[in-house]
Amino acid sequence: MDRRIILFLMFLFSVMGMQAQTGLAINPVFKGAVIPASRMVETSVRGRSLSQYHLSYYHSLRFEASKKELSTINSLFDQDRKQAIETYRIKKGSQTGKFIISLQPQGRTHRFLCLSFQNANVTLVYMEGSVGSLRELRKLLEN
Repeated sequence: MDRRIILFLMFLFSVMGMQAQTGLAINPVFKGAVIPASRMVETSVRGRSLSQYHLSYYHSLRFEASKKELSTINSLFDQDRKQAIETYRIKKGSQTGKFIISLQPQGRTHRFLCLSFQNANVTLVYMEGSVGSLRELRKLLEN
């Protein structure tokens, strides 16, 4: 009996995590459609451990991308960036950069997307929570 409940809860949380990025152009990357899941390191965190950052969900992917894959990821990210409320950008040449965007909130939940790359090493992060602005999020994460 306990085993079935645990399996159900695991399924429920995995579905909730997959829905978080729904509606974003970058979602196929999180689903493993651009980079195979076997080549990605995925981290997904919900709950109390994020409360000090005023976040309720954190989902990140780290992987090494080919030039073609990186081009696809940049194109998908740019589609979401066009819908952004705020944008933060650090770009050092064509091989290194970091973009953080604040997306349209879903109700009271604020959403953020970060793309960081150095050569072929890419980190993609989706975050959501009660943080009100990109400036506030950066301040919380830097401390």
